[in-house]
Amino acid sequence: MKKNYIIILLLFPFLIFSQTNSNGQLDLISELSTKITVPFTMPDGVVLETDIYLPILSDSVTFNIGGNIIELIPKGTQLFVYDSIGNTLNPNKYQLPLVFTRTPYNKDGGNFFGLYLNMLGYAYAMQDMRGRYNSEGVYLPMYSDGWKKGTYHQNDQHALDITSLSDVSNGNNHADGANSIKFITDSLYRYYDLDGDGTNETYDKLHNGSIVMFGASALGNTQYQAASSLKNNVNQDGLKGLIPIVATNEYFNSVIQHNGVFREALVGGWLSSQLNHNININPLDNDIQNSIHSIFDYGNMQPDTILKRGIDNIVSIKDENGFTGIYPNSLKRYDSDASIANVNSLGESDINGLNNRYSNMELPIYHLTGWWDIFIDGQIDTYNNIMKNTSAKTNRNQKLVIGPWTHGTIAQDTVSDLVFPSSVFDLNVINYTEALDSNFSKLLEGELIDWFRYLLNYDSSNYIGEPKILIPESNNWQNYDITTQVRVPSEDFYINYSNFINFISGFETLENIPYQIDNSGTITNSTISIPSMNLFPSAGSQAVTNPVSPPINFEEIPNIRYYIPGPIADSEIANNNVGNYWTSTENFPPTENITEHTLYFHSNGELNTIEHENTEAPLTYIHNPNNPVHTLGGGNLTISTPFGVNNTGPMNYANPLYSHLTMDRADVLKFETDFIIDSLSIVGVPKMKLYASSNPLSGPNGETDTDFFVRILDVYPDGREIYVVEGAINSRAIEYAKSLTNGTENINATYSNITEGEIYEYVFNLLPIAYTFGHNHKIKILISSSNWPRYQCNANVPIEDGDFFRRKPNDSKTYTYNSVVYFAREAEQEIHFSPSHKTQIILPLFGEIQDTVSSVTNLIEEKNILVYPNPSQGVFHIQMINKNSEKSILKIKNTLGKIIFTKTFKNSISVNIKNQAKGIYFIEIENNNNVFSEKIIFN
Repeated sequence: MKKNYIIILLLFPFLIFSQTNSNGQLDLISELSTKITVPFTMPDGVVLETDIYLPILSDSVTFNIGGNIIELIPKGTQLFVYDSIGNTLNPNKYQLPLVFTRTPYNKDGGNFFGLYLNMLGYAYAMQDMRGRYNSEGVYLPMYSDGWKKGTYHQNDQHALDITSLSDVSNGNNHADGANSIKFITDSLYRYYDLDGDGTNETYDKLHNGSIVMFGASALGNTQYQAASSLKNNVNQDGLKGLIPIVATNEYFNSVIQHNGVFREALVGGWLSSQLNHNININPLDNDIQNSIHSIFDYGNMQPDTILKRGIDNIVSIKDENGFTGIYPNSLKRYDSDASIANVNSLGESDINGLNNRYSNMELPIYHLTGWWDIFIDGQIDTYNNIMKNTSAKTNRNQKLVIGPWTHGTIAQDTVSDLVFPSSVFDLNVINYTEALDSNFSKLLEGELIDWFRYLLNYDSSNYIGEPKILIPESNNWQNYDITTQVRVPSEDFYINYSNFINFISGFETLENIPYQIDNSGTITNSTISIPSMNLFPSAGSQAVTNPVSPPINFEEIPNIRYYIPGPIADSEIANNNVGNYWTSTENFPPTENITEHTLYFHSNGELNTIEHENTEAPLTYIHNPNNPVHTLGGGNLTISTPFGVNNTGPMNYANPLYSHLTMDRADVLKFETDFIIDSLSIVGVPKMKLYASSNPLSGPNGETDTDFFVRILDVYPDGREIYVVEGAINSRAIEYAKSLTNGTENINATYSNITEGEIYEYVFNLLPIAYTFGHNHKIKILISSSNWPRYQCNANVPIEDGDFFRRKPNDSKTYTYNSVVYFAREAEQEIHFSPSHKTQIILPLFGEIQDTVSSVTNLIEEKNILVYPNPSQGVFHIQMINKNSEKSILKIKNTLGKIIFTKTFKNSISVNIKNQAKGIYFIEIENNNNVFSEKIIFN
């Protein structure tokens, strides 16, 4: 949710927007666009300032003929037009499709993308959200952008809202995203000169009826919120689709908390950074609804109080039923989670409604994210909820793309401590590398551009095709010499889109433009060619084709495409073609080619497929809430390391600069597999089953609370230990977390303190991931009880029902439970390993599933050994084929290289491995100094 114009900068990194120099000729790329500011009035009268960018020249296109500067296209001319709709003439060819973005980060930053979208033939609107920068009203972060909330909690309101519940400007009534869409559709008009007489006489809508929203992070979240606030119909004027990048419409499980653990850095960090801009003292501010933003908007509360209440509103302040926002049944979820907020048949807020807000979202949507994004689980949940609650047509037009990226590295190859191979660009989302070479032709390609065209240009119900460039007939006779004047063009002149782009890029002249010469009263008709311009850097550029990119029917493209990261520069030849490729699925988590692969934790630090046959000694560590394990890598936003390194994504835990902060500590348990002999791919949501107890070292005996954290690393042969994925659980959320692993969320699950010293079973999901561990790599798993500041550091004290204790390390806060005052206290954590307490992790193993043996003849021709049935249900047979059968030594290994079965046999043998975990195993047979191998699948 940070101030992130990454996509804009990726698309147009070499463009620097500047105002016109008004020198009478177009010589700056920015002069192809004109910006106007329009006040969007909300139902409560608050004005949201919105910049509209139009492809209207802010200076004149001229050319030199005989040493004379002749104007070809006057300043104020709209370049792009659409003269037909389908097979009929367009009654207003100047109306444009419109792309809309709402931002809390200052609309003035939209100059880059406004110009770019104008160059694609679109109008662009960028709006300051309520209470931000030039817009009026009070800023309630991520609260005013969705739907009306009063019906869900009639006696509650935002903690920073000082208006009364009956006030029309109360935050419960805000639905700014939806109301802005309605304003564009119904009230955004401009004047047009449709008859070409030089006078703007027609007052008509600015856009042509097609609106698409676009933006990343907070600019993506507000798209989801706006779309779920409206009963959308793509067959009517209005919203036609979305492009939300690294965003979510589900906040409880992906933003606020993870299995009951508060996401401190994301919520607290982002909200603080946002509110800090508005909590200044301004004596001129005397109205909470004006465009001056200060502490007056919040009743002159002190700045630190405003920051605290802004965060407490989400997790600490109870609703009218007595629950804070950290609980799944809190009424606050109705304000943010589209899956919880009910609607009636009209799509309006109704706590008794029969549908949730996803039923409103009958829209094509291109969801773009990365495995290490802050919202990865929330964006996947958003996609899945849309698929469950919309029509088959809408289902076919949902596209989810997941790359090996963090929140700020979409479409890049360098991600944290890894540089991915060129395969990362095989799915061409954005031509980032080409953009760095200033190749303008490539900037007009990529799936994001194709998606714009799919929705706005090539939709079958509103087919307008490529934009054309109209140079209107000129009535201006310009002096050529003392006796001669010229008029150019002498009639309307159309240029196709690609020709014009090549003209301004320096690749083509404009041919056969009609003009007239008046030589002392004698008028002659002729044509002229205009030399090309060069408004773009030429290095690396090339001419564009016609059309710039062919239309794509996205209904024919798989709905979900994702990248499976693999070994990077590990010097293992066997890993040259392991991982690092794009693939597709119809569902996520996928079900095809997926088997559960269980690894068991052992007290000697081993991690393998061998179940516990005997009770092993538990492992212990001390969790100190005032000396937490530091966050390193993963889906973070603004967390920095003590050394200033950007703390996100697949970081190397073995780096000595920070390994002692995160991994090499006494309060972190480490478990590691043997070397992987083949490779091991996981795709989906890993699940942890942890058996643990907690023993506070001070304070009253009895009840307590604590957290556990799991992080998976990829141990490289060269010593690197790369972050892969993580998960967390709060002990009070045991029942709720377990319901999530079963796929049936129980929002009324019991939240209760645990009893100190008692062993509990913690079953919980980690975050979603796709990843391949290569040959000679190892899997390492870390277990700890803190991961600060990504998550709040648990104080190890009991909590009242419905309550939440928000604190930071060393802040000296206390909490009162059952009239006893508790300070944060240390606790001895104990992890257990026994037949009745099998601490384990279940990995979603991804691999090709072979067909059951059907033809022994074919196998005899191709193989030295015959293994059948394969896949098996734990019992299979091995037959030697045409080999010395005096003696064969059989070894069966798991995916981690551990021998789980060995025996000498002749000719054939039957094997039973039902005592092992389901998954892939490797058969190795030594016969007469030869070694033969085969893979067996146990499912």
